[in-house]
Amino acid sequence: MSEPSDQDRSNQLRQKIIGLGEKSMSKSYYPELRRRLGLARTNAPYFDMTGFTRHLEALYHRMWQRHEKGLEPDTLGLPYSLEQPRHD
Repeated sequence: MSEPSDQDRSNQLRQKIIGLGEKSMSKSYYPELRRRLGLARTNAPYFDMTGFTRHLEALYHRMWQRHEKGLEPDTLGLPYSLEQPRHD
């Protein structure tokens, strides 16, 4: 059997990259990515919209309290780390 031509190798690489090939990158990578995103949705704080809203409203409240006291604006930190898993 002869070696594949440069054109054949180029076509195979193109098919692999865009997901049409038998061993495409997307067929092997996307299932793992989907699995990891599914896990992240259950315990990563950046998917917790209820918690995000609650904390954002608390920050607005603290900002307003500072304003009412005549204090200058200041850095108000998050009440949690974005790296911590959720526990709700």
